[in-house]
Amino acid sequence: MFNPSGLRADVSSLLDAYGTPITIKYYTANTFSGTSYDEEYFFVASGLTVSGAGIVQALSDKMSGGDKKYLEQGLLRTDDKKLFIHGSINITTQSLVTIGNNGSQYTILPQGIIPHEISGINIYSTAYMRAYTGGSYYG
Repeated sequence: MFNPSGLRADVSSLLDAYGTPITIKYYTANTFSGTSYDEEYFFVASGLTVSGAGIVQALSDKMSGGDKKYLEQGLLRTDDKKLFIHGSINITTQSLVTIGNNGSQYTILPQGIIPHEISGINIYSTAYMRAYTGGSYYG
């Protein structure tokens, strides 16, 4: 029988051995809905930053799996990435992820946070992310 605490410890060991340092900066979004067709968003840094480890992978275009489904639907681009993080780290679509000590920055895509749970305990999460090119995040 699986023990969720033991599996979380195994994920920690895996991330310690093979993971890359990551930093997650959280933002809050204010929505301005006016008379225009689209809503406008203004993001403000919440002051909360979490560091940990994650495994970053390129997307797979194999014949099966979620990556291919999202690619075919146009929800993902071929240059997007997939991040695996420990289940104790909260990640939201209003997060900015920095890979490495001063590396690339990514935003989390709305359709792409997948928690992997056993008995209601999040063991690890998968998040689809896109390279951040500047714009509405300011911190």
